[in-house]
Amino acid sequence: MSLFSFLKFRRKKTLERKGPKQRQKKADKKPRHKQVIVSFMVVLIWTSFTFSMLYEPTWKDDLIEKQRIPNSRYAVVNFDYEIGPTLADIHLANKSVPDIYIYDQEVQEKVDAEFKNLMEQARKWKPGTTELPAKNLKEEHLITLQNLFGKDVKLSNFLERLKLGYQAGIVEEYLDKNISFMITVNYKNKRQKIVEFGNLSPPKKFVAKLIREHCAEYSVNYDDSVTALVDYLSQHVLRPNLSHSEELTSNARKKKEAALPNYKIEVLKGDPLVEKGMIASAEDIIRLKAHAEALERNEDPQAIIQQLFSNGSLALLIIISYVMYLTQSKIKELRNNNVIALLGILTSLSILYGWGTMKIYLNVLNGPQMYLYSVLPFAFASIILTILFRPSVGMLVGSAITVLAAIIARDPTHILVLGIMSSFVGAFSVKTVRTRLQILRSALYTPLAIFLVEAIYLYKISAVWQNYRDVLAFSFIACAIVAV
Repeated sequence: MSLFSFLKFRRKKTLERKGPKQRQKKADKKPRHKQVIVSFMVVLIWTSFTFSMLYEPTWKDDLIEKQRIPNSRYAVVNFDYEIGPTLADIHLANKSVPDIYIYDQEVQEKVDAEFKNLMEQARKWKPGTTELPAKNLKEEHLITLQNLFGKDVKLSNFLERLKLGYQAGIVEEYLDKNISFMITVNYKNKRQKIVEFGNLSPPKKFVAKLIREHCAEYSVNYDDSVTALVDYLSQHVLRPNLSHSEELTSNARKKKEAALPNYKIEVLKGDPLVEKGMIASAEDIIRLKAHAEALERNEDPQAIIQQLFSNGSLALLIIISYVMYLTQSKIKELRNNNVIALLGILTSLSILYGWGTMKIYLNVLNGPQMYLYSVLPFAFASIILTILFRPSVGMLVGSAITVLAAIIARDPTHILVLGIMSSFVGAFSVKTVRTRLQILRSALYTPLAIFLVEAIYLYKISAVWQNYRDVLAFSFIACAIVAV
């Protein structure tokens, strides 16, 4: 055997011994390469989620008074807020402020002059005279006046009582008897005084009291003729000297209301701010605004880090679980490393697409929060991955994205139901399509599923027809964008 033949023989034997090991090394390279791709997929998806969480769109409390609250909200920090006095407090304050009446001193002077003139005419009048001194004055009135006040002493005593009564105040006949006291204002002397209601009388009651006392003093019988005179005097001679002032009364009550103290209410972390389905009150709006201000004022870095760590850890566990299931499944398409990388990129883009939609809707378009979940593209990943791979992949990734969104959502149950329903319907609607037109037509089935879920939630909060119409419009617009 020649040297060349020997070397060739030994090389062949060596290759036969090393062959299995080399083939094993080549086989080992593929799993290690796949592990790198899978790790890249996990990191990419988790990074997209963390970015969305760090730069979460600003939620604006767009509730208005008397609006039905779409979602329950809870306090994230301890805070307190102040509210003004209640309606009961205002009612008691107004009740404590008496009505203000203006005291007119000239009325008493005019009444005094008119009564003296009437007595002068009565003294001049003689029975049998057809012409009477005043309108509506009868003969029996004149006779009674002569009997009661014919002498100067009697007239002087009565006028003195009349003056004292007017100084106390004569009120209108229709004055509310529930008012216990009032404030009278004398503009001439610039004085105010509180007058008990018991010291005040309407004209008829006042003159009847005066004449009754006069009759008792001079032993005159208080008969029907005296009663008729009382009616005449109260209607044609005497008049109130206290007139109600709406302006002064209103100003006094406003001043009393302004002096009422505010209530300070403390809210602890975790306490409900508003409850779903209730009608928003003015206090609810104040509470939400105070909570937003407290969040800006008390941003605790430690609390933010704790929240980010907690949500990020939960998201990482969910991502690893879904990725392990997908990569270990028997789906043929997922045996290729390039396909796995593409799956991770599309999932990350779906998360960022949802974040961008929320950002534009809330902070650019200032859309109402009530319809936010209707415009989120839950079916985007499901539709794309179903077209590229199969429905099971689309539904699985769509549900995974929904679970990630529920971690940081204000209403996790709502978003879970809506997201999973949208993903499943979106996947099944495009599983047999072959052309772009079929994709567009099939993708529009998804808003019907969204509308069905949203209609149930709207019914729970007793929404009006306009809310159903808006939800249907928003869901069709969102799904049309996804389809395009």
